[in-house]
Formats: sequence, structure tokens, C-alpha cells
Amino acid sequence: MVLHPQIVFLLLGLTSLLVPPCAPFYPNRESLGAIEAQFTDEEITEQGVLRAVAMFMERHPLPNHGPFDPGQLENLSPLTPTSLFQAYYGGPVSAERFSEAIQDIVIGNNFIEVLYEDSEEYFLYCDSFQKANQVIIIKRASIIHDLMNNPNDYEAINNARMKIGELLHIIQKFYSNSNWLEMGQTQPYSGLGRENVAFFPIVQPAQTTCVPCPRKNGVYTCQDNLVEKKLLTSGYRKVGLCINKPQGKCNHGGINDTWQDKAPAGGINKETNDARVSPHHMWHKAAGQQAVLATRDFFISNNGGLLESVGDTLFRTLFSLNGYSLTFVIDVSGSMSDEITAVKKTCFAILDRYKYTQDAPFNYILVPFNDPDVGPLLNTRNVSVLKAAIDDLKPNGGGDCPEMALTGVELALKNSLPRSRINFFSDASAKDVEEKRDSVVSLIEETKSSIHVYLTGMCYRMRSVRKNNEYGQDESNVRKARVQRSTYSDIFHELSDLSGGSYVMTSKVELKNILKDVELSMNTAPVTVLQKRVTSRQLPVPIDQALLDFAISVKSGNSFTLSLQSPNGSSVIDGEMIVDTPTYKLLLIRNPSPQGNWSVITEGNAPRDVIVTGKSIQDFSYQIMHDINGFVLPIEGRPVADKEYILQVKPSGVNGNFSIDEVLILNAQGSVVQSLSAQPLPGSSSGATSVRVRFTSLEPIMVGICGTAAETEKYCRLKTKLVFIEKIRLSRLHDENTMMKPGESINISIVLSNDGTSDHFIINVKDQMNLLTTYSPQNVSLDQGHNITIVSTFSAPAEFNNHTSSLVRVVVKTRGTTPTYNYLTFAVTTIPKNALVVDTEPPNVNFTGSPANCKAEHQHGENCSTYPWELHFEAQDEQSKANLRVTVIRGNQTGVNSWKEGDVMVGNYSSSCCFPYVEIKISDMYGNTQNISLDNSKDPTPTPTETPTVTSTPTITPNATETPTPSATPTVTPTPTITPNATETTTPSATPTPTVTSSATLPPNSILQLKNIIIGCAVVVGVHVLMHIGPVYCIIKKCIT
Repeated sequence: MVLHPQIVFLLLGLTSLLVPPCAPFYPNRESLGAIEAQFTDEEITEQGVLRAVAMFMERHPLPNHGPFDPGQLENLSPLTPTSLFQAYYGGPVSAERFSEAIQDIVIGNNFIEVLYEDSEEYFLYCDSFQKANQVIIIKRASIIHDLMNNPNDYEAINNARMKIGELLHIIQKFYSNSNWLEMGQTQPYSGLGRENVAFFPIVQPAQTTCVPCPRKNGVYTCQDNLVEKKLLTSGYRKVGLCINKPQGKCNHGGINDTWQDKAPAGGINKETNDARVSPHHMWHKAAGQQAVLATRDFFISNNGGLLESVGDTLFRTLFSLNGYSLTFVIDVSGSMSDEITAVKKTCFAILDRYKYTQDAPFNYILVPFNDPDVGPLLNTRNVSVLKAAIDDLKPNGGGDCPEMALTGVELALKNSLPRSRINFFSDASAKDVEEKRDSVVSLIEETKSSIHVYLTGMCYRMRSVRKNNEYGQDESNVRKARVQRSTYSDIFHELSDLSGGSYVMTSKVELKNILKDVELSMNTAPVTVLQKRVTSRQLPVPIDQALLDFAISVKSGNSFTLSLQSPNGSSVIDGEMIVDTPTYKLLLIRNPSPQGNWSVITEGNAPRDVIVTGKSIQDFSYQIMHDINGFVLPIEGRPVADKEYILQVKPSGVNGNFSIDEVLILNAQGSVVQSLSAQPLPGSSSGATSVRVRFTSLEPIMVGICGTAAETEKYCRLKTKLVFIEKIRLSRLHDENTMMKPGESINISIVLSNDGTSDHFIINVKDQMNLLTTYSPQNVSLDQGHNITIVSTFSAPAEFNNHTSSLVRVVVKTRGTTPTYNYLTFAVTTIPKNALVVDTEPPNVNFTGSPANCKAEHQHGENCSTYPWELHFEAQDEQSKANLRVTVIRGNQTGVNSWKEGDVMVGNYSSSCCFPYVEIKISDMYGNTQNISLDNSKDPTPTPTETPTVTSTPTITPNATETPTPSATPTVTPTPTITPNATETTTPSATPTPTVTSSATLPPNSILQLKNIIIGCAVVVGVHVLMHIGPVYCIIKKCIT
């Protein structure tokens, strides 16, 4: 075989091609450090969600408040969860549940920086648009499936929020990491993540997209480095499978990109305002604004947002817009007749008094239990239905004394709205502690609901203890258990402490009086001001003007007296004593005045536990974060001792005239163990602050803040939910696949690290849908500083062919002298067989062009239209069939007409010498593009062998002049049909026609020789790379099994 000389030259370089080479917007302000940015992932997500929910509220006004004009809520300034709720409800309704729903989504978004740091599709690096689009489609389908099939399951709701965060991470990076804005696009791309919608055309693998940027003082100036402004492209960064950058491709760029100096030097990312980090920093603000709108449009849009798929009810549930549940978990064993009667007499009156007020719960839940039965569960919005159901409870059975108490609590937590009040009534111990404790503890930590325990007895030990006093407990010893992790008086006390609830052991006779404290739960804006164990007579309590009312709860093991003094020293006599027993008192003060330090006066022989709660929209939220991968991100599970953490604190319901002065770390008894000076986060518009903290012991803690309002007024708030400090950590390995096709199996690895003393650990792994087949080890002994990897195998049944998620919970604990416990949750997802199939082949196009005599004098003036010419084309794609998009890049924009004939798209382009040149791109559903062009602008010489040139090339020269320069030595091929990927010669025609040329100017038979040789090499070597030689594409790809 005689080879064309250019083939020899190309083959010499083929070996190098055959050898396979083996930050987006920043997550949050804590991660920025000294870098400047107007937008972070957290802020984009928050603002996008707020705008979506504001639109939803505008469309669904309350019966007694509204209607709203379009944009009236969405354009609030400032737009915060609190300002939105105040405008919508017209009163003091806490937005804390809504804020936490947003935070769950933000956490899912932030975790991408760790879990998928080497997956280019989550960041849109390296033109990975197709795979990124498929991931969005899969996650969206899985979210909808989970919500529709588990409408009342909080775990499923929380899992959906996390996946929404992951999905939004990709959508938001589209604007910071692609050239969408530089193409002149002023609105978000509505086709991103839409199934069965043609994707915007993408640049081709061999296409140059950038030119080098000049560098000054070590910083690249990249205002005009993009040469491709009509097709989508993104910056290349060395991550994951993207380990070779094709020549001419844009870099991601910035000091964090190891390829920023790789030709063409510079980059195109818009992550920040800082030129050192973001070569296209001048586009940062616009990218952030479009990312906010795209986030909003994911939820609500005219093109089919999530709301349209799941409906109004689930949309409200997803964002916790429904308020709280008032839940009753009642032991109905034979000895509970008196307790059920007490609930009827006391609670029914409270429910009736509040049922038409703004403070009423969204719904009521009843869970009866004994042994062995639990349920049936009642979930109703009608208080009369709840009362009738409690009326119908018939105490009976129960068998032996312990009952299925935790199973009842678990069912209540799963079906109650987040941050609800779970009221638990029993006179017996729990029978199912071993089986259900871990699940209940995890649910408490996830839902943040509080458990309020009313016990009138316990099996064996407690029944005799109750004779000592009406609470049946030595309160000082019980409270001491809060800080001695090894013992609790019972599991119920542990759960009430963990959840920030309350615990009462009383008599059957006194229960009806004590149950009056249920009234405190009828509050749409609950806050805690102070919780402290006291032995002294006087306790100062700061009461600020944002408190609409406040209540003082005091409990003790012995009798005591309670009184209250206002800031001016006068005794308060107009309070309402809701509960008044010798050892438990509850005093309610409505519309307190004046503001300042009030004094709680208690006198008794035993320590007293004082809790001051109130009603106010002024509150705070916090999350524990840590340094990882160069970012500050939320932790998974519980914190460990002797590690440095960052406490992110966000105020809510405050105006601009306030400050957070200190962040407090308190022990379980309410004593301050650390006071940390707080400064506002630079650039934060919410007044957020963050402080670094180290937990030096294994004792549980609470978090509080104190600050200044109205310049001089002191205010304090406290979160009473206990945070347990552990000695073990759990973390997932990075970039592990969590998606399975039917019949497939995957392994997920969790690293268990022991930062404390040597111990023996018990490991438990469970998932909702029983996809777990095995895990190992199930128990292990670890010395201090050692770790081990837990490997869990999950399998999708062969008959599965939908988007279904199963929530997995990994729990590790020990029963040694220093009990410890930590957990981690994640989801595995089953997907359809072809869900991740990506098409990278452009359409096949055949076209013919009629010659035109467009001399220079024919191209201008009034008569140019009298010289017509046409182009006819046929296009087909293996995956997209005839579902193709035709776009005129250059030429007569109205001259193209196309239609479908079976699986083939057929079209004509009509023009005249007024538009002598045309370039058309034909794109498939995945954005793969084939270009065709015809140039009639040349002034042909009068020889019969020379004609105008038709060029078929899969690339575009974006900045080409309107009249391309003709080839110096045009090649004449007498073929009437132009086939860009043709490999066969065609029959000559008697009529001279336009000429086929290619960038390599190789004769067709030589091209065919080269193609066959390369394919042969690929078979031998087993490798697959992409080569472009004129109109011929050779795809050579490494097979990975």
C-alpha cells in the first residue's frame, strides 16, 4: 500500500495519542478567607429558594391575608426567611423550620466539594455538559419519586433535600464555569436538566475555544480570551477522568488550577470577584444573578419546575411551610385509664382555646401503643377528629410491664413535622430500647423535634420509688445524669434531654394539673432565653423588646417557692401561674414591660432547674463545621473531642440595629464553659458570624448567643438541644458511585476513626429498602489514632427499573466505661438501565449545493437578490433520529426550512448573492454538532474545472470574516453530493459542482486509507481517542470494564 505523505506524518504522532494519561462558586463565606465574592453556593441557594417560595406564597395567599401582586413578596428588600414569613402571615410566625429546610439543601450542595471533588460533571469542567445533564435528570427523577412515594416520611423528605442540593450544585456551576454569559445570554438556560429536550449545541472535541491571556504581576488578564461564543464550552481542569487537556481548550483558570499556565494560558471561571482566582471575575456578579434565577426556576418555572411535578402539598412539606405538629404518644395498656382521662380533661380545653389562632399547630398526630401493638397512627388537621380518637382509646392488654414505647416514639417522629412537640404518656418502662434506641436518637437529631415525657410510673424500680415524693425521683441525681453520659434514670429521660424537651415523673392524680404546660407548645415562634441549674436565691434574666411573652419553668426534687421581680425591683403579681405544685411551677408573663434584667426568685433546700422560654421571631441557628479540602464545610454526624471546629451562627428576625457579641458554649446544666467573642462575617448581609471552638471533653453541650439590640438592649437566646461530643468519627470515601442499574451491585466505604482511648466498637448498617446485602466488619477493636474501613455492599434487583432511593444509616457505638456513639447517613439510588448513556457522536449530514455566480459586483446593490442559490441537506442521528436542531450561524437567518421524513431530517436553505456564504450547525438532542458551509463569494475564473467551494467541517471558526479567504490551491472533485463523513468516492457528474475541501486537503482515497489504519491500530492497542483529519473522525476509546 502506498500512503499519502501526510498520513505518514500523522501516524508518527499517533502513538502519543494512543497512550491514555493515567471550585466553582465557593461553598460559603467561611471558605472565602481573604478572597472577595458577591455570591457563594450558600447565598445563591438561599436566595433562589426564597424567591421560589415567595412566588409560591404569592399564588397561594392565606384566607385572611392577601392577595399579593406578582413580585410583591419575591422582591421584598431584604428578602429573608423572617421577612417573607412576616409579610405572608402578617404576624409573629417563626421561619426557623423553613430556614432549616434551606440549610439541608445547602448542606447537600456543600458536600459535593468533598464527596465528588474529582467528578468533573458536578462542576461542568472539561465540556462535561452531557454527563452533567444526565446526572441532573436522574437526581430530579429520584427526588420526585421519593417525595411522591413517601409524602409523610421525614427521612425521605430530608434525603430529597440533600439530593436537591447536589443537583443545584451542577446547575449553579453552569453559570460560573461555562461560557453561557460570554455568549450574550441574559437569562438562565431553561433546557438544563430537562428530559427529552434538545440540549444547547456544544463545541466539538477538536475545536479551539480560547487564546492565551496576557499576564501582569502574576495575574492573567482574560477579558477577551474566548474565541467560541456561539457554542457551549467550559474550562478544563485536571480532575477525575479529565487528565489531558486538548490543544486550544480553555482552562478553568485561577491560582487553584494547576493548568492555568497550560496553553492557552489563563481561564474563564467566574467564581469570585478576585482576578487571582477567577480570570473572568468581571462576570462574577452576572453569573451569581443567573444562578439565583436558575435555582428559583428549578422549583417554579413556566417550563415545568419541581412544583408542577409534586404539587402544592408536597412543595409545602419539602420546605416545612406547614408549621408544627402537636403529637400525642399514649400508652393504652390496661393501667392507663387515669392518664387518658387526664389528657381529655386538660388538653382538650387547651386545644379548643387555640384551634382558630395563629399559634395552632398545622396538624395533630396520635400514636397509641402497648405490647405488642403500636398504632394505628392518626394524622389529622381537625382537632375534633383528634379528640374523638382519644375519646375512643380503650385501655387494655399490655401483658408484662414493659411496653413498645420507642416503637411508638419512632413512628411519631417519622410522621410529625420537623421541630414538633412529641408528648409521651406512660406508666411503664420501654421494652424495645435495644432495637429502637439508635433509630430514635438519629431521628431526634435530624428532625429536631422535642420529646416531652409524662410518666406516672416505671416497671419495678420506679413504682416503689414513687412513694418518696410525687415525682418519684431524686431530681438532683437525675439531673446529674445529664453530664454523666454513662447513666440516665431511664431511656425517656435521655431522649428528653437529647431533644431539648422536658421530663416529669408525677402521680396519676397530679397529672391533670401538670398537663397544663402543654399550652406552652401552642406557639408559632418559640424561643429559649435561658436554662440553668441554680442553688442561689436570685437569677437575672434579660428580657428584650422582641419577646412578646415569656414563661418561667422551675422544677426541683423538693418543694420551693417562686416569685418574680421586674427591672425596677417591684414584684410581679399579674403573671399567670399555669402549673403550681410543690415541686413544679410554671409562670407565664404576657406583654412584658419594661425591658431589661428581670429577677427570678426561688427559695428551697434542693437545686432548682430554671428554664425561661418565650415567643419571639428574634432567634438564631447554628451549625458545626470543619476545615476540609481547603473549604469550611458542615460535619457529618457528631463532633469529636480535641478537634477544632467552626461554629457558624446566623441570627434571624433581627433588624440592622443589632449585633451578636458573644457565642456561648454551655454544659447540660446551663453553666457557661466557653465564651467566644463574635465578629460579623465579612461580606455577609445577614449578620452571620463564625467562631472557632475546641471541645475539650466528652460532656454534652448547648449553644447560646448574647448580643445587643437597639444599640443598648441586651438579648440572649439558647438552643437547648444537647450536642454530644464523641471520640469516634465516621466519614465517606470520596467519589464513590452511589447509583446502581438493575441487577448491579456497588460498594460504599465508610472510614471509622478512633480519636479517643482504645475500645471495642459495634457497627450497624441498615437501609430503608433492604438493598444492603452485606457489610464488614460488624465489630472491631481500635487503638487510639487508628482507623478501619467499613465496606457495605448494595444490590439492585433485576426487576428494578426506576429512580428509587434508599436511605442508609451507619451507626457505631460502644458499651465500654466511656460510652460513645456516632452515625452517618447517605442514600443509594437505583436508576434505569440506560440512564447514564451519553451520546458523543454528531449527526451524519449529507448535503448538495447549487452553484452560483456570485461575482463581486453581484454581491452588493439592489440586484443581488436576482442571483439565487440553494443548499439541500439530509441529517440523521443514531440516538436522536430526526430530532435535530438546525441553526444558521452565518447567512440569511430566515432562509432555512426543515422537516422530518421518518428518522431523517430534510431541509433546504435558500439565499441569493446578497448572502453568498452560509454556515449551518445541526445539533442532536445531546448538543453534539455537525457544521456544513457553502461559500459562493469567490469570483470564479472562466475555466470549466474551477468552481465555488463547498466546505464541510465539524468545527467553526468563530471570528471568521464575513467573506472567507479562498484556498490558494483549491481541489476540484466532481461530486454533486457532499457527505462530511463520507469514506466512499461517488460517481462523477457531467455538471461542474462546488468543490469539497478539508482542513487536511487529503484526497478521499487517502483519507480512507488513514481511517482504516487508525481503526486497525485501535483494535490492536485496545485504545480509543478522538482524531479529526479533515472531514473524517476516528473515534478510538479505551474500554474500561
